[in-house]
Amino acid sequence: MLLGHVSFQLLGIVPGIPSFVLRALSTQGPLGVDLFFLLSGMIISYNYADRFDRVSATAWLQFLWLRFARLYPVHFVLLLLYLGVVGASTLLRLQMDSPDKYTSGFFLANLLMVHGWTLPTRASWNGVAWSISCEWLAYLAFPLLCLTPVYRLRTLPCTLALVAVLLGMSWLCQCLPWDNPINFGIPRIVAEFVAGACLFNLYSRRAYAGWNWSWIMPLAVVGLAAGVVGTMRLGVWGFWVTPLMAVILLGAAYGRGAAPQFLSTRVMLFLGRVSYSIYMVHMFCLHAVNKCCHVRPGSWPGLKLALLVFGYVGCTLLVATVCYYTVEVPSRHFLRRIWPASPRRSCAYPSRQ
Repeated sequence: MLLGHVSFQLLGIVPGIPSFVLRALSTQGPLGVDLFFLLSGMIISYNYADRFDRVSATAWLQFLWLRFARLYPVHFVLLLLYLGVVGASTLLRLQMDSPDKYTSGFFLANLLMVHGWTLPTRASWNGVAWSISCEWLAYLAFPLLCLTPVYRLRTLPCTLALVAVLLGMSWLCQCLPWDNPINFGIPRIVAEFVAGACLFNLYSRRAYAGWNWSWIMPLAVVGLAAGVVGTMRLGVWGFWVTPLMAVILLGAAYGRGAAPQFLSTRVMLFLGRVSYSIYMVHMFCLHAVNKCCHVRPGSWPGLKLALLVFGYVGCTLLVATVCYYTVEVPSRHFLRRIWPASPRRSCAYPSRQ
């Protein structure tokens, strides 16, 4: 998502930019959220599905508290930062970009993390937080998902259900008359979180574990890139490539091939730890760099352009690291001490084909 938004910035700054790669990143960068929704459904199922094999209000509330501790502190701090900027702009009589995004009604909805629950979904205040709101909706409904047969489907029905729900979501989004991928927040989180649960079921059964993932993973990545290019050429939404994302996630879960090894390096592990903070602060940092450097269309040629990209990325990584160590980790530990997690039971779902 950071690369996508940086690419979008560059498209506006460099007149007549010819780079197809930059256009692909800027238009298809939102697919990073779809990967996040898929991964979230898989990881949440792995960690918590065995706690909801029966109805329990206590387990549900404790689960919500743990997820609240994970999501809310960083979201709240960024919301306060934007409030400070909007307040200062009002006092100094400066014009905000898209002032309709910074209303009191949207602020209250962001405060309650319900701002992404509309159709079409709209971005407001910290624009990227719409996906966190959708994620919170998935957490609220997660115990109900655990009562469905999704975790008990055998390999073939589970695979078919996974593909069907992703392609059905893609078709629905293609039919809806909206022009921004953000607008499809609810269909995306519902379908992709369920598909992530199907991925966990397949993984717990060791489905397809014997396949040659060392070859399948690179082919899936190439297919994903080709699919992204193809959807651009055809002028359709990139959501059609989400089944290939599911293939890549399952292969990564089995830890086969070069990709999982690369993701296990120190740098990638660190970036993985701070990824939530990176996601939440990166738009704030882009806006800050633009304002501080007085960036305008056509004003950053050559070497200045490279320095600008370095400024975008460097500022984001620095602020995200500070946010991780001063907000995300301390607040999560503090809130989890108030209501600590129950000991995890062994997985109730079978590991068989």
